[in-house]
Amino acid sequence: MNRIEEFRARFDYMFEGPHIGLIFYAGWLADFARTCEEIDALLGDDKRGFHFVQAKEKFGAARYYYSVGGKNRKILDEILVVLSASQWRTATQKGDQVAEEIDRLIDAAQQASGVTCMICG
Repeated sequence: MNRIEEFRARFDYMFEGPHIGLIFYAGWLADFARTCEEIDALLGDDKRGFHFVQAKEKFGAARYYYSVGGKNRKILDEILVVLSASQWRTATQKGDQVAEEIDRLIDAAQQASGVTCMICG
């Protein structure tokens, strides 16, 4: 998959629901596609209301924010300086192993984007 339209067709549930904005860059689509496939496999038949809330570039890397089970995740890591992302995750969804694995997959995709050109990949 190399176009966002393909993601929307294959993983329509990931792009449904309220969102702030979804901006994707061609150079990062391969890693994003792999991440979407891994999340889909992890969720199985129970999609748990997963969807992306925002996708953007910040400080030269991708940032993917999402909601699982009606609770936003990875959004406060940039809004609140006082509470770290890992503390917020624990406070909001302690013990949710699926959500924690999604966090890990998203973190890996974001880190990979930091060393990959957003234009040419």
